Formats: sequence, structure tokens, C-alpha cells
Amino acid sequence: MVGVWGCAPDPDLVYVDLDAAELRSSTTTGPAVGFNVEAYALEQSIAPLGSTDVFFGSAEERAIEALNVYRQTQRDAAQAVLKRLRSAYLNEVALTAKAETDAADEEYTAFLTKEVDALHAVFLEHAKKVEPLRFELAQIVGFPDPDPRSLKVPLESNEKAHKRFLAARAIREQIIALDDAFRAEAARRMAVIEAAREARLVAIGQRAEARRNDALSRAQAEADKITRDALATLEPTALDPGAQLPAVPGASSSVNSGPVSVRSQPGSVAMRETKTDLEAQLGVFLKTYRYRRTRDASLGRDATQEFLVWRRKYTDGR
Repeated sequence: MVGVWGCAPDPDLVYVDLDAAELRSSTTTGPAVGFNVEAYALEQSIAPLGSTDVFFGSAEERAIEALNVYRQTQRDAAQAVLKRLRSAYLNEVALTAKAETDAADEEYTAFLTKEVDALHAVFLEHAKKVEPLRFELAQIVGFPDPDPRSLKVPLESNEKAHKRFLAARAIREQIIALDDAFRAEAARRMAVIEAAREARLVAIGQRAEARRNDALSRAQAEADKITRDALATLEPTALDPGAQLPAVPGASSSVNSGPVSVRSQPGSVAMRETKTDLEAQLGVFLKTYRYRRTRDASLGRDATQEFLVWRRKYTDGR
């Protein structure tokens, strides 16, 4: 490959008739590409060629460089899509888990209300047994009970007081046993409800974790498909001169999506070369051979055929 730089003789003055160059057209086909996420925009570009940066074969090299830019842009677009798909899918999983948790809480509240009603019936049965004993105890020691733990033991020599103490202690023990039995039954019933609720929440958490993993996998698969579909459409045309990748002005690539679902239809796309494309190619030709163009055929050497041959060889690859 030969470069052009440094000092050189004055450029040759040449005349090129661009009307002699045939404008070409091409048709490409590709699959439909769909996006179903919120709006995003990405853009990348490659710098234009400078006057000392022109080499033989520059058109092909710049087309390849432009293709790489397009590829990277599509990959970046897929990453943007992936981020939004992950957010959407994980939000869906979170909403589902919240709905299931809310349902579990409602069920727990319903069970709790039902169990409180059942405990009230148990409490009434307990009260039927313990209240007569409390009344009997109050008859012996008064109210409130001055010695609920039976610590003030009278002397056995005080037969009457000692006898009252023993009777009161026996009643207290019965009351304590009945109270303990009621509390144990209440705790058992509540533990059953709590255990059922805990098991329900654990199951919800496990399902949510499985859904999160599936959501991440689906998001990755869809983002990968976007990249594959976009590049499958792009790559067959990126090196086509009709794809408008002029060497001198550089190249840029952008990806934009609206906030709604957009899906293109698969089919053929016609592209036609323009006068601007010819001017760009002529610019590369002139810089390559250090020619200076004149628009008056009488003032310079006619290099029209030379340009057409160069164009076929270095732009078309023929």
C-alpha cells in the first residue's frame, strides 16, 4: 500500500467529466428487526480522511472501518435494549411476587381472625374453670392476692393461719396450671399459623428467584437476537458503494427508538448512488494521484477515463 505525504511537485491539472460516470443502484433484503422498549438513542462516527491520510484502496478500508462503527453501534443499541428489557422483566417479577405476598398476607389475616375467634372460645372454657378458683382464693386471702407466689409461709404453730396458707397455695397452683395450659394452647395455635405463613413466603421467594433468572435469560436472548438481526441486514450492504459510505467525509451510525413497539417489515430496500457520492469518490481519486481538478476541459488534461477505471478497480473491486 502506497501513502502520499511530504513535499511533492505541484499537482497536475486535470478535467474529469462526472456525467460520464454511471450512477449505480443496488437492492438489499433482510429480516425484520423489532424493538419493544422505551426510547433510546446512540451514535458513533469515524473521522474524515485528511489530505495526507489518503492511500490506494482507501475506499475499501473506509467502508470496512465504517462497517465496524455500525457493528459497534448495533452492539451498544443491544446493550441499551438489554438494560431496559431486564428492568421491565424484573419489574414484572417484582409485581408478581408482591401480588403473591399481598395474597399471603390477606390469607394470614383471615386465618388469624378465624383463629382469634377459636381462641376466644378456648378462653371462655378456660375462664369457666379458673374464675371460680380466683373467687375462692379471694375469699381466703382477699383481693388483690397479697402473696401470689406463696412465699409468706406462717408458722405451723399458728394452725389456723397455716391451714389458710396451704389452701390458698393449692388454689394458686391450680390457677397457674390452668393459665399455663391456656397460654400453651394459644402459642401452639399461633405457631401453626405463623409456620404456614412462613412456608408460603419462602415458596413465593423461591418462585420469584426462578422468575428473575428466567427474566434475565429472556432479556439476554432478545437483545442478542436484535444484534444478530440488525447485523444480518447491515453486513451484506455495508461494503456496497450504494450504501453511501464515502471515504473522504467519514461515516457515522446512529440508532434511535421511540417509546412504543416498532417492527420493520422484511423485504427489499433499493439504494441509488448520488452526485454527492461521485464527488466524494472523485475527491479520493484526486488526492490519491495529487491531481488538481479544473471544470474547464480546455485548461487541463482529460482524466475522465482514468477516473472511471480507478473507480471500477478501487471502489467496485473489479
